[in-house]
Amino acid sequence: MILPVCLISARAEPLEKGASAYNVIAVCLDTLRADHLGCYGYFRDTSPFIDSLSKEGILFEQAFAQSNFTLPSIASLFTSRYVHSHKADRIERRLAAGEITLAGVLKGNGYKTAAFIYNAPQLNPIYGLNQGFETYLFGEERDRRPSIEKTLPQALEWINRNKNQPFFVFLHANDIHEPYNCPDENFFDPGYKGRLDKERFASDGIFSKEKLSALTPVELEHIKAHYDAGIRYADGFIGQLLRQL
Repeated sequence: MILPVCLISARAEPLEKGASAYNVIAVCLDTLRADHLGCYGYFRDTSPFIDSLSKEGILFEQAFAQSNFTLPSIASLFTSRYVHSHKADRIERRLAAGEITLAGVLKGNGYKTAAFIYNAPQLNPIYGLNQGFETYLFGEERDRRPSIEKTLPQALEWINRNKNQPFFVFLHANDIHEPYNCPDENFFDPGYKGRLDKERFASDGIFSKEKLSALTPVELEHIKAHYDAGIRYADGFIGQLLRQL
């Protein structure tokens, strides 16, 4: 699920006399639950920088992903079309060539466009989601290591080189995605000792149907704490992005 997307804008130089444009940065934190953010009333301090951003802009109280996995969700985000319309609804399919995309529209209006993606297989350019992007940096490793620590420096360097003209940047991060292994994963549950220390929090591990039914309430809370730590970790990079801007 793709919720929420942080949209950050800042005024750029005028495109032409009498007209002005805003830079646009879309940050997509893959598998982020809105109800685990402070700005939506969550009890843990998972998202101080996202919370501060929400106070300065618009917070949508109702927002829905168009699918339960990445490819069709991002295709809908880029095209403003429902999944049944753009038809990129399974990993055997791709977004059709020639689709009207956000990046394409902005590029056609004089914007520089770039995307920075790491460890998100369904955002591979083979799926057609790179349409309209002049720069589409895609990297992948099998261990699902945190991604925003790699993509954010690339994005900031690109922004610095293109800051004197209108630009659109899409920054994707899967640091909150299973298996919940951010560098400070026990931030919210530092005292836990138990069998989950050696478990893999993924669909082929602890989230298999057989193992999931055997979890105790304490173990379930520990898994939630790991997830929340991933949010806190990614939120720190949002803060870095805001400071650099």
